[in-house]
Amino acid sequence: MQQSTLRVLARTFLATIVLATVVNAQSFQGGVRGTLKDAQGIIPGATIVLLNPANGSSRELLIADC
Repeated sequence: MQQSTLRVLARTFLATIVLATVVNAQSFQGGVRGTLKDAQGIIPGATIVLLNPANGSSRELLIADC
């Protein structure tokens, strides 16, 4: 192989490794953790609504009885 071909292959390989690392670092998941309670303690059977104002989506969750 010619030296220029090897350089192109080496750069392509390096770019692939770098891009694969960057793509792998992205996450489309998140989490919420906490306790819903009032003065009497934990509130069983409550509904929590999570809103994303950036795209208008929402998710409704029913808290299980504790």
